[in-house]
Amino acid sequence: SYYGCDSLINLHLNVNPTYLIYDTLSICENELPYTYTDTIFNISTISGTYNFYRQSVYGCDSITLLFLTVNPAYNFNDTHTLCESELPFSYAGQSFDSAGNYSINLLSQFGCDSNILLTIYIQPAFTETNHIRICESELPFSFAGQKFDKEGVYHINLKTEKGCDSLITLLLVVKNIPTQPDSIFGNPKINSIGQYIFSIDPVEDANTYIWNLSNKEWIGKSTTNVISVFIPKPGEGIISVKAANQCGESEKTELHIFFSTGIENHELQSEIAIYPNPALDHFYLDLKAIQGKTKIQISDISGKTLYVSEFNIYDKANVLKFDVSNYPKGFYFITIHNNDQRMVKKIIIE
Repeated sequence: SYYGCDSLINLHLNVNPTYLIYDTLSICENELPYTYTDTIFNISTISGTYNFYRQSVYGCDSITLLFLTVNPAYNFNDTHTLCESELPFSYAGQSFDSAGNYSINLLSQFGCDSNILLTIYIQPAFTETNHIRICESELPFSFAGQKFDKEGVYHINLKTEKGCDSLITLLLVVKNIPTQPDSIFGNPKINSIGQYIFSIDPVEDANTYIWNLSNKEWIGKSTTNVISVFIPKPGEGIISVKAANQCGESEKTELHIFFSTGIENHELQSEIAIYPNPALDHFYLDLKAIQGKTKIQISDISGKTLYVSEFNIYDKANVLKFDVSNYPKGFYFITIHNNDQRMVKKIIIE
């Protein structure tokens, strides 16, 4: 001791440990900022080893080594342009059957949320039907890079400029020059001035008919299989007709017409007057050379009767007025029947 005497001290020594701790942590990028014990990892934290120095409960230094892995959370855009025939389209375990924008939520291999914005464009499958008529002389016929040597229905598979399937249906009709018409129907022997109808049976493949009148005095025109001809005076001539289409004309068929003098009173006809001619909305028919019951008939150039009536003509009632204000412009025929006489006059309505 202080005075040189022996002293005995009993020492109780405690050695407290210092800690070295290893820790592993795996998080997703979208979990940042992340709190680890008393430390916050901010949003820009990356994977790495982080040291933490702390004191234990006994006041001794402790070190924690944290092995941190920050796994990415994916957000990206993906675009696909498809042909219509490729629908439905499978993507990321889902099926899509139309164009549009789709948001797809998935988990990455590390279990992190991923978002894909999928944009789908659809190129249509092109379909078309073509009706084409050609003449036999145009065979073989070229279409869409192929040649066809007979009529029929053809299905042609092609690719669009975008590489998608397209289907063209070709309806090919091959037409021939029409055959020669059969006989012309109608009276070949006539004996009075008037309007006469002539016709033929329709000809297969014909879409028009070409009529010809050899007598320049005769009036008639038609593109159908029927023609109305006005024959104004005795004489003869030939009516001919051809069947035609875009491929050509057939041989002509003819009918010889004879007009022998009958009961027409040409002297009396010259004394019948129509005025004004041409007419606008009315005309007068002067029948001063006629007496008794008389039938008046008005017909158009096709032979259709537009007006018919009977009058009793005498000296003080021999001028008749007719209203034609509703008649279309053109040529018309006035037929006068008196006893056994028949006379035809022509009038123009403007």
